[in-house]
Amino acid sequence: MDLGTIYSRLENGELDSPEEFIRLVRLVFENAVTFNTMPHSFVASTARSLLAFFNSKIRTVECVLDVSHKNKKLTNRNKAQREGCHERFHSTRAGGKSMQVHGTALRQCPHLASGQ
Repeated sequence: MDLGTIYSRLENGELDSPEEFIRLVRLVFENAVTFNTMPHSFVASTARSLLAFFNSKIRTVECVLDVSHKNKKLTNRNKAQREGCHERFHSTRAGGKSMQVHGTALRQCPHLASGQ
């Protein structure tokens, strides 16, 4: 893997996610350090510097991605909770009268009331 290949894959839409891009760039620099083991190797020292620079710049992007993934998980969980609430509400109604669910009178699903 090299930066030219990453660029080509990016241009051709072959990278599936920002995380894959980050992983591949790190791999390039890590490989340069791994395979240039001579003491004071210009390639290895430059790769270490570039990796440190890349990591410092990409940290903000990773934070945004983490927040985005957490929000997506919360959104999916909230959607599942709403659907479950609607199902419980509709399955416990009997002739338009409210019924007791877990000891609480269920008159109307709270999500339906708020328009969700």
